[in-house]
Amino acid sequence: MLSLLLALQLAAQPADTAHDAHPNGFRVPRVRAVRVERPPVIDGRLDDEVWGNAPVHSGFVQVTPAEGAPATQGTEVRIAYDDGALYIAARMFESEPARIRRELARHDAGDEGDLFIVALDSYHDHLGAFGFAMNPSGVRIDAIASKDEENWDTSWDPVWQGASQIDSIGWTAEMRIPLSQLRFPPRGEQLWGVNFWRNHSSRKENNAFVLVKQSERGFASRFAHLVGISDIPIPRRLEALPYVRGQAETRSAVPGDPFFDGSRFSQAVGMDVKYGVTSNLTLDATINPDFGQVEADPAQLNLTAFETFFQERRPFFVEGSQIFDFGAQCNDFCFSGAPQLFYSRRMGRQPSLGPRVPFIGTGSDPLAVHEVMSSYTDVPTHSPILGAAKLTGQLIGGTSIGLLHAETGRVDGRVDALVREEVGSAPSRLRYEDPIEPRAHYSVLRLRQDFNGGATTVGVLGTSVIRDLSTDAMRNAMTRSAMVAGVDARHRWSKNRFDAAASMSFSRVRGSTAAILDEQNASARYFGRPDQNYVRVDPTRRSLSGYQGQASFVYTDPRGPFASLRGQLVAPAYESNDFGFMNQADYRNASLVTGWRRPRPGKIFRNQSVDLFSHYSENLGGEVMERFAGIGMFNGFTNGWGTGMFVLRGTESQDVFVSEGGPAVRRPAFTMYNFNVSSDDSKPLTGFLFGELHWDDLGKTSRAFGGQLGWRPATNISISLGPHWNEQEYHALFVRNVSDPQAPSATYGTRYVFGEALRRSVSVSTRVNVTFTPNLSFELFAQPFVAEARYDPSRFKELARGGTFEFTRYGTDAGSTITRYEEPAPSNCSAPSFCYRVDPDGGGPAPDFTFRTPDRTLRSLRGTSVLRWEYRPGATLFVVWTQGREQSLRAPGFGGMSEFSSLFSLAPENVFLVKLSYWLSR
Repeated sequence: MLSLLLALQLAAQPADTAHDAHPNGFRVPRVRAVRVERPPVIDGRLDDEVWGNAPVHSGFVQVTPAEGAPATQGTEVRIAYDDGALYIAARMFESEPARIRRELARHDAGDEGDLFIVALDSYHDHLGAFGFAMNPSGVRIDAIASKDEENWDTSWDPVWQGASQIDSIGWTAEMRIPLSQLRFPPRGEQLWGVNFWRNHSSRKENNAFVLVKQSERGFASRFAHLVGISDIPIPRRLEALPYVRGQAETRSAVPGDPFFDGSRFSQAVGMDVKYGVTSNLTLDATINPDFGQVEADPAQLNLTAFETFFQERRPFFVEGSQIFDFGAQCNDFCFSGAPQLFYSRRMGRQPSLGPRVPFIGTGSDPLAVHEVMSSYTDVPTHSPILGAAKLTGQLIGGTSIGLLHAETGRVDGRVDALVREEVGSAPSRLRYEDPIEPRAHYSVLRLRQDFNGGATTVGVLGTSVIRDLSTDAMRNAMTRSAMVAGVDARHRWSKNRFDAAASMSFSRVRGSTAAILDEQNASARYFGRPDQNYVRVDPTRRSLSGYQGQASFVYTDPRGPFASLRGQLVAPAYESNDFGFMNQADYRNASLVTGWRRPRPGKIFRNQSVDLFSHYSENLGGEVMERFAGIGMFNGFTNGWGTGMFVLRGTESQDVFVSEGGPAVRRPAFTMYNFNVSSDDSKPLTGFLFGELHWDDLGKTSRAFGGQLGWRPATNISISLGPHWNEQEYHALFVRNVSDPQAPSATYGTRYVFGEALRRSVSVSTRVNVTFTPNLSFELFAQPFVAEARYDPSRFKELARGGTFEFTRYGTDAGSTITRYEEPAPSNCSAPSFCYRVDPDGGGPAPDFTFRTPDRTLRSLRGTSVLRWEYRPGATLFVVWTQGREQSLRAPGFGGMSEFSSLFSLAPENVFLVKLSYWLSR
């Protein structure tokens, strides 16, 4: 009887004003869609009959500046559907139409002016959302969000239609979103989440249909309920995107090089396929993919033993990649990056080896010859991806699935050499191919189960890499197989005020004894460090296994206070670099952040926070690796400007990596200060400025300054300049180690040589975007970059005692001497002035040794220009020109920005590419 009365009460309420309760305790409005027999014409006019019959949804409130207050300008939204698509009409009233800011930009880029946004949680898992947006110029934006956070990923590119119009009472947006582009469970009655936003650029006002206050957490879990969609057929989703590509490369040829005469031409064909296995499971596949239109990685001068992380930009691997996210949440300040289990840049990576070339020597090695008269090599820059496929979606029971598999081909380096094999023999030519990267099989599986309306999630993730090692060189240099398996969980309660998450994963790599020995001594772990006793190198091992875990807890009070606690443990033998990314194993740490955030905007501040933070990290041997604390303040003003700063103080700690396998070096205490200022981004001229100062207690300083200046001279043109200056002083940069029985016992019979250095770099990232129509655009990116590492020739030294900051300076201490090498120069020095000779005890029993100058200079200019024309929905023509100019020297020579003009005197490498794709769907 009670349930009948409740049903009658709900039925008596107007459908479009009723509220439903979420499992997490929130009450949200209900939005109704109506079925139509005749679809509207997508022209932005809103004069179709369907819009006169559809319920109107309004009542928007301000997100900023006056949080929770009624919107100053009205917004009305209507929703309809048929068996093929969802239709959305939005009317944005504006009492002063001249204030409507239109921006003409390419697809996914027109978000700086006025904007209407709709987000759909069609799985209704309260975690993810599909977003669609339009601006008054008809520019379409689409993105996907995950983790119940507003973390939009614009790599998702569905095919849909939209149109906008500006009139005397405001502007309109009209959308047609094919059901084939969405994912939803196969139910007769659909229940989706939905929310709408409207951004007024000139008024600096943002409105929302359902408000999530600044002091609250959540995104998709706060959406309204979209009802009324029923009996829609499971869409037939089969899409194919075949492409053809022609490419020409030009650069200066090396005289006599038989592999390259100054130009090279190539062509390729391939295809991407998207198939809807069910209404909520999608299979994406690619055959011989091409990513020639993707922007090149920026230049780097890396002085460490650690790998540089580069962002994934290849569309096939970026789209939907959030489903493979794993681990505890990283909120507020993240002081150390957890090992990344899935790093898609491993697929198609640069070959690991170089081809073996003939050398002067004797013995049974067929490449040992009497004389090498000439030698040339041809080495590909990446491994070919033969094909890849991924299955993603969510099952009806709330289980999300992500499965990806990729096959990469073997890479051979080519060698051409003219040699004399024996004394007095006639010259002979050796020409052969040498395998430098094996064929590999990459797989990753992600499963996640949602409970309690998405408030609780439990998931697993597993990765696997298997390599076909066909040569001894490969077997000795890389693992045969690598596996990582992990489980993670997250639970939120009390209206998302409390958020707890945890994860754990296990790794195992297998290979030859030589390959596993390399893993033990890799820069992430250095098992062979002589000053530790809790882990040892085992040269007989054929596998390496480890584990890691992390946990986080976050509390957010609607009145402003918040706190975040995070901890992490990574075992020394943990390894995820075969398919993931990690620079460091062997540590445990804890971070605490607490503070206050403004619960609602005020007359001056739009948002504001004060943060207190502390961090502690040690390795599993108990050596303190990091320990610091600080305070940060961040302010967003109602006029659109923002400021931020933080200062922290760190204590002395042990650096167990700087000697690259040697004993730890004690780092001095330090202080760091950082600030930034940003201007109102709604203006034609915008700016961002940041600075960072770092100084330690022994007098070394580092400084970095930079920013970005943006200018929009017209609604369809944007220009930005991003200068960056960095200057860093080093007390001790590792140069080399020298085994010597006469070396002090405090350094375990080895001399660890360091230098004092100054690293300087300057770059200017430049972007120019010109949009002719929403479907035709031109983009230019260029980055001049100049960097130097200059070592003080009078400050080379060796570590005097492990675990300290005590050094013996060459030429000053212990009777030692250091000189520039004189003739005859050793074989590892290209000229005498590029080598040093050290006598560590001034003529005593210790042998002399040499080392090349570690000075480095890198000059680089990289640029990419792309003409992009979407000549029909989903089908695109790319015309691309990429140019690179680069020079790397083993000598100092930093000229700062004055060198930029000289970059054009370097020999260029050009790539011209034309790529045409065509979208087919049924």
